[in-house]
Amino acid sequence: MKKILVPIDFSDVTDLVVENAKSFAKALNAEVKIIHVVPVLQEVNLQAARGVGGVFVEPLNYGTIRDGIAGELKNEHKTLHDIKDQLTRENLKVKTSFIEGKATEVILSQIKEYAPDMIIIGSHGHGYLKKVLLGSIAMFVLKHAQCPVIIVPRHEHKK
Repeated sequence: MKKILVPIDFSDVTDLVVENAKSFAKALNAEVKIIHVVPVLQEVNLQAARGVGGVFVEPLNYGTIRDGIAGELKNEHKTLHDIKDQLTRENLKVKTSFIEGKATEVILSQIKEYAPDMIIIGSHGHGYLKKVLLGSIAMFVLKHAQCPVIIVPRHEHKK
């Protein structure tokens, strides 16, 4: 196993996913490709225009929305490079990609293009009903991958 694909979404499970990828990469002397998929910006603008529950609540300032999205993308891009720098400092071979598109389609194309020997992805731990109705990206990857898939669950910390 020489190539590990690691889709991340900067949720609360991302750090665990990266830690698992780091451990496997060190143990297997494997290259890691970390990808982050951002939604198509036109779709984000449509969602913002629809407002809460699909009801147009008030006139929107598209410049403010655009600037907010741009700021968020800039932060995510920096975080992705920070993760790459951290792993590179630990002598790991790391590639990163910041890709716009639908998550399932982008991940599937990356599986075909990169041909990983393993995929490590996080799970948000949503309830059964939501998974049945909406599916999950982790389950999609598990279904379509031709290599081992490690699904890292979100751990809820109890106080």
